[in-house]
Amino acid sequence: MVSRTDRTKLSRIASAVTRLEAQGHRVTAPRRKVVASVLSWPGQFSAEDLAEDMPGVGRATVFRTLKLLVELGVVCRVMLEGGRFRYRLSYPDHHHHMVCLSCERVEDLVDGSLEATMRRVAQKSRFTAEGHWLEIYGRCSVCQAAGTPRGVKRPERTIDTTQYETMSRVPSPPPSGRAARAPTGGR
Repeated sequence: MVSRTDRTKLSRIASAVTRLEAQGHRVTAPRRKVVASVLSWPGQFSAEDLAEDMPGVGRATVFRTLKLLVELGVVCRVMLEGGRFRYRLSYPDHHHHMVCLSCERVEDLVDGSLEATMRRVAQKSRFTAEGHWLEIYGRCSVCQAAGTPRGVKRPERTIDTTQYETMSRVPSPPPSGRAARAPTGGR
């Protein structure tokens, strides 16, 4: 018998594969393996983590597939302090990130007022925004409470792989006037 978690995982893999094929990308066995690994990874990971986890899959395949999954919005890329990138399952809507400088936990931030502010600033400056990337760096509530200083890593947290389904949303303000298209940032 297949558990609900396994059915959800298989459904997400099938959906990602279908989206890749619909965009005209070849979906080879190694690429399917990368997709399956990404969608079952517990928390955030680096491209190197994936490559090491799949010794039979070429590094180029891992990196190219990750790039495609970011473009499709299946995963998002988060820049950590020092310019290192990590990947994680993406929240389905456009969002930003809050990154803890102590434990490197990443929380999704979905707040329509940020988008409205960025559009207003761009418009006021007579600037046509075509995209943006916003990461907010600080310390999460757990590290603050524990007094964990910046750069001192706490033990790895166990992360629920269904996190994208249970994230809380910051309520967006009601739309005023004409609805403007939000620029995308590749999330």
